[in-house]
Amino acid sequence: MSYSDANRQRYAKDSSQASFLEAEWSDYLLGQDTNQMERVDPLECKAGPGFYQTVAKLTEGWSNTHDKPPLRCCDVGGSTGRTVYELARRIPSLVEFILVEPSSSLAQWARRILCNPTELDWIPVVHELQGVGWVRVRNRPENRFSKEKAIHIYQVDSDSVPRSPGYFDLITCLNVVDRVSNPKSLIQTLHRLLRPDGLLVLSSPLEFDEQFTPDREQWVTDLNDLLDESDWIPIDSANVIYDFRLYRRGWIRYSSQVVSIRRKSAGLRHATGTR
Repeated sequence: MSYSDANRQRYAKDSSQASFLEAEWSDYLLGQDTNQMERVDPLECKAGPGFYQTVAKLTEGWSNTHDKPPLRCCDVGGSTGRTVYELARRIPSLVEFILVEPSSSLAQWARRILCNPTELDWIPVVHELQGVGWVRVRNRPENRFSKEKAIHIYQVDSDSVPRSPGYFDLITCLNVVDRVSNPKSLIQTLHRLLRPDGLLVLSSPLEFDEQFTPDREQWVTDLNDLLDESDWIPIDSANVIYDFRLYRRGWIRYSSQVVSIRRKSAGLRHATGTR
């Protein structure tokens, strides 16, 4: 996954970090009951983690359809960590979690929240267009990780994950495809990291932009267009709402396409005539 200068500049800003923290952790860190948003002044509403919870629930169902429960999971572009947190809650067979996040700022927040929650004190919050506010953390998420459920957070691109090919049983890569320079190269990297018959859960609102993906020929309108049928077996798909707040009066609502696919085993590739 090529990490562009545009991404570095974007995620280094306090305002961007505030938006991600709100979207992923507002129910804990800000004490916001996102199920009651319609009863709150719109300016006080927070974006909530419903997207991550829904995708984790879908992933749980998809993983249960296989006779080999997943043990090792990698979340590529894991941001501040809500996806792995939800997977740890829903899939008890998982014993190792790798979070890969190229942004140093977002990776550091993931470490604080998932590994050292006692260090959390003040966080940036979405405020006016010109900047952020700061508030004290209200609640810290419970620790879901231990020696039996190990988590490792790496500030690297996906092609620099310090694990051998075929290491992971489950890989999630949520809302990343349209933020890299070469989406097909990213898919090839995920294929290499996943074991034969392993499960990949991929999502994206497919909002491509030249500052992230300069080559328009790389842009797609369906995630399946990125998948080589000789490498993957489609399992299921869904569309999940993803809300993101840029500042108090500025919201973005996406419909993110979510697909589940399995890496073909060597036997299946041979049976279909591929090499």
